Amino acid sequence: MAFYDYKCECGQAIEVQKRMGEAPKSIRCHCGNKAKRVYHMPHVSFNHWVPDYRQMDGEKEAIAAGMYE
Repeated sequence: MAFYDYKCECGQAIEVQKRMGEAPKSIRCHCGNKAKRVYHMPHVSFNHWVPDYRQMDGEKEAIAAGMYE
């Protein structure tokens, strides 16, 4: 199950839980107005890799010396 966000014309934010792929593009708000689905940017980061020095068998010094990037 996934959560989908909707924004009503009256300004109210609505969160709906549906199966993936079953969420409609718009729903009716409690006030009777149309609420459109809100799309968000995914949160992806590729800059947080930290080497595990316990498994590197002496490569720590080579990384510190700048031999590996």
